[in-house]
Amino acid sequence: MIVRGAKEFPSQKDYLREMIGFISGFAQDCGFLSEDVKKLELASEEAIVNVISYAYKDSLKGNIQIDCAFEDNRMLRVDIIDTGLPFNPLEASEPDLTDSIEDRAIGGLGIFFIKNFIDEVAYYRKDDRNILSLFLKKANGV
Repeated sequence: MIVRGAKEFPSQKDYLREMIGFISGFAQDCGFLSEDVKKLELASEEAIVNVISYAYKDSLKGNIQIDCAFEDNRMLRVDIIDTGLPFNPLEASEPDLTDSIEDRAIGGLGIFFIKNFIDEVAYYRKDDRNILSLFLKKANGV
């Protein structure tokens, strides 16, 4: 059985809390543990802020579509979809975590956090749309 939910939002920081609330509410409704919901919130926020900050720059305007699906009572998939500039965040170089905090460049940890909080991340571009998929397995498959 597959449970689905989808909603579209303006690509603006004013809607960030609403977007994260939509995602976390879906995960809670599917029975995810609060610590997993928090990880999903952080990863989703990083991904959405990247879209808001970079996909629609240079006066481009657009929306962010969020599609959620929960399959076989075990896997949650969150698709963050935009029609902005093409960008595969998974191709970004890994941050150098060996430098001290003082010597490290500002930023660049968002994708690192996403990859470490989520079970799987995928990106593809289809029909002039960026689609970033976040996958989270339900604890113990229950």
